[in-house]
Amino acid sequence: MKRTARFRYFHLRKLHSALPCMIKSPRSREVIRRNFIVASLLLMSAVPANAQFWIEQFGFDFNFCDSQASLADGTFTGNGQWTVTASGVNGPVANLWYISSAEGGGYDPFFNNCGERCINNGFLFDRSLHIGEFSPTEDIGATYNNFAGLNFFQTDFRAESPNISTAGEYGISVQFNYAAGQTPSDFASVDYFQNGTWIELAVLPATGECFTGSINWQSFSVNLPASANNSATPIKIGFRWRNGFDGDEQALSVAIDDVQLFAGPDPNPPVANFNTVNGIVQVCENNCITFNSTTTYDATYSTGEANATFAWTFQGGTPATSSQPSPTVCYDNPGIFDVNLVVTDNIGASQPEFKNNFIQILDCGPVINITTNNNAPCANEECIDFTDLSTGNGIFSWAWTFTSTVNGTQFSSNLQNPTNICLSVPGFWNVTLQATDADGTESQTYPGFINVLDCSGPEVNFSMSRAVICPGECIQLTDLSITNNPPITAWNWTLPGGQANGAALPGVSTMQNPTVCYEIPGIYTITLSATDAEGPSAITKTMTITVDACTGPPNVGIGSTVTEICTGDCVDFFDQSLGLTENFLWVFQGVADPNSAVSTEENPSVICYSTAGTYNVTLTVSNSNGQIDFQTFTDYITVNDCINPPVPRIEVSQDTICAGDCVNFADVSTGFGINSWIWNFQGAVAGSTTSTAQNPQNVCYNQTGSYAVSLEIIGSGGDSIRVFNQVVTVVSTPACRPQIAFTAPDTLCAGDCGQFMGNFTNADSVRWTFPGGTPSTSTARNPGLVCFDEVGEYTILVEAWNEAGAAPPQVFDVVVTTRPDLSAGPDRTINSGATIQLTASLATGSPTGEFTWQPFEMVDDFTAQTVSTSPDESIIFIVYFKQDMGCTAVDTVKVNVNFVAAIGVPTAFSPNGDGRNDVLFVLGQGIARMEFKIFNRYGLLVFESRNQALGWDGTDGGRDLNPGTFVYTLEVTFADGPREVFTGDVTLIK
Repeated sequence: MKRTARFRYFHLRKLHSALPCMIKSPRSREVIRRNFIVASLLLMSAVPANAQFWIEQFGFDFNFCDSQASLADGTFTGNGQWTVTASGVNGPVANLWYISSAEGGGYDPFFNNCGERCINNGFLFDRSLHIGEFSPTEDIGATYNNFAGLNFFQTDFRAESPNISTAGEYGISVQFNYAAGQTPSDFASVDYFQNGTWIELAVLPATGECFTGSINWQSFSVNLPASANNSATPIKIGFRWRNGFDGDEQALSVAIDDVQLFAGPDPNPPVANFNTVNGIVQVCENNCITFNSTTTYDATYSTGEANATFAWTFQGGTPATSSQPSPTVCYDNPGIFDVNLVVTDNIGASQPEFKNNFIQILDCGPVINITTNNNAPCANEECIDFTDLSTGNGIFSWAWTFTSTVNGTQFSSNLQNPTNICLSVPGFWNVTLQATDADGTESQTYPGFINVLDCSGPEVNFSMSRAVICPGECIQLTDLSITNNPPITAWNWTLPGGQANGAALPGVSTMQNPTVCYEIPGIYTITLSATDAEGPSAITKTMTITVDACTGPPNVGIGSTVTEICTGDCVDFFDQSLGLTENFLWVFQGVADPNSAVSTEENPSVICYSTAGTYNVTLTVSNSNGQIDFQTFTDYITVNDCINPPVPRIEVSQDTICAGDCVNFADVSTGFGINSWIWNFQGAVAGSTTSTAQNPQNVCYNQTGSYAVSLEIIGSGGDSIRVFNQVVTVVSTPACRPQIAFTAPDTLCAGDCGQFMGNFTNADSVRWTFPGGTPSTSTARNPGLVCFDEVGEYTILVEAWNEAGAAPPQVFDVVVTTRPDLSAGPDRTINSGATIQLTASLATGSPTGEFTWQPFEMVDDFTAQTVSTSPDESIIFIVYFKQDMGCTAVDTVKVNVNFVAAIGVPTAFSPNGDGRNDVLFVLGQGIARMEFKIFNRYGLLVFESRNQALGWDGTDGGRDLNPGTFVYTLEVTFADGPREVFTGDVTLIK
């Protein structure tokens, strides 16, 4: 244990600073206990972060030796539970491991490393782990039993620590204080446990006794095996005691305290680097390059490249990432590209090795160009010829591929100019030509280059959005022509009185679905003819449009997409009333859904019927002039018990999007038994131009423009197809560009690191630039920690890009300042009860910031630069300083306290019940044991006490004694060992 000073009778001397066992009052003991723990924690915190990382002190018993017989097995300390297991043969009353203050722990170099047991010193408080004799009620410290010929006391137990994590620690050693005896068959060892196995690190040499009743403590240190370094599984430290029954024994067994684990310097993470095989950094497109890691590793602790992981990033390459140490990467397109590598071993991850513009891919080989004599042949009727128009440096090889986009049918040819190529599947065909010359190989695909027609001829049909309009209004014409397999190659609309949007001349249009506007009232006939590969349609389609002046009273008229349907079909209605029409009320007889039986829309749609029969439709029209007209159209809708082809209808989640975004489509078609869907999405990215899902999701568009969608559906009554124009509009406006948000520190201390985090919206790629930082750049969305070593003001740049362009770059400043040089002053020494001032100062200039002292309660103003304190015990003060710019510093100062005290017995006392001097006590401090006796004038013992807190009240056996002079003897054993006897007289006064 840590030694204390001895009190001599009426003699003053300087005392050691840590003397909690000398204080008897509960309040004083609590102050000592609290401050002793605070001082211990402060001393522990002074250990460098890469040195001590685990300590076991087994606690303190501030009730002075009251924890005797506390078995180590199952004891919880601040680190967890200690356990005791049998490591060999044990007798029925084997010696036991205890954790108590019966054997004071540690050692004190000021007192010759000697410690005592509670049998000698009843006021010990520092608990230790020790082997003691078997007893259910007490232990008397580090002693043991061993009698020759009796195996009752044979002992082989190991005390085992809780689990200890060594993650992130390297070069580990264990150090502890101990006292131990040793004979050839009785000895102690320190052991190490990992992965289910205990190994012996060392046998503890004997330390012996200092003198009778005192043990000699020493420090011991031993290195742990390499398997403890950065272990993924916890380890344990154990202490094993073995004794036989050979009679060869010493009184001292073994005691352990202050067990500490220390780690050496932190190992270095890998330093990533790489090159390419044969130094190749420039090749033609469609070639591959092999990369090699040349990363260096910590020679002592790293498990090396064989167990490392690799994170490569290859701009423009395939694959774009790799985890191989030597990946091979292929580049299909010309350009200059970056390469990045991060290597992680058992120690940690390297800084990114980023090589900007490291690989150059050249545009080599021929320039591909083709033509054909017929881009739209008839299926199974016409074959076509292809001509190579490519240019290059002596082209000598050709590879043609012709692929149907409908079902994947494929033909190929190795001729320069393939002829008589017969493409049998109607629909678009992709044509690919790969050519090779002296400089390399190039390939190019022409999507939908050939449109193979179903030449059975179109059946012309169309619809119009309204049959009656006012002057200045427009109608939408929709082509409904049918062929066995589209496409129709030309549409010819005759539009007397009308002007088609986008047409140069009035009265005509060649668009498939024109919008036509009328200015002059009248009745006009619209005609459509269509042409496919076999020629124009034989029969044209005509419909009539009425352009009403829209000024007179209403004259009701209606129209509909159809008037005769099958059960389950739906009809779209439109108003054809003449005159000024503003308000509408429709009533539909016989509809399937009662909620749709009445409508106030001008042109109600999707009115469905489920029961066969004939049904009336009534329309009432009114205007703001108070004019009204209504008409019931009797048996207007005929519903037959049959099944018609379904009617395609669609919905889109968003009709205007940014380039690179996606939309969802939903089928809302009407009709019975719909069981398949064929969608075609004009302008969509490759891989999503078609779909057979009912509700296609995530259809993406990269190029700006307005795009049509077609839907073909098959139901119980047959199949139908419909083209919806300008469904999706793709834009690339500034609003489509990325948005940048971030969090970052505004001030740092030189040598510190700050956390940088980004929040990027719609960004395909990002880049951070950190002048003066490590790393200096990053393409990660969240770069994490960036370190700044030099003082200065640095401008940070954040950029982001997508297909719409670059986001407005974000620029902000980080100020890096010098850490203040703080000093709490030299250590100080005062006498008990004195007050001292402590002042924190900076090496340069007046401080502009905040001070904080700890412990807070021990100083008069813990936020002041200069504080006053009057500690009862030696203590370490910590002062923190934070600059106005944010940098912090910390320093400590120790105040040592000298204790001065005396011992004696008063010469008189008056037990009269007045509350003053009623009890005779032994006065003083530092008493370990005492025997105080009082005799009357006849030499008879009237009072005896072995407890300083128990005094004489002037009675004998409860009977008050008369005033007089009494003789006392006082035998005292002081805390630091010496024993003295005092005698004297005391007068009892009434």
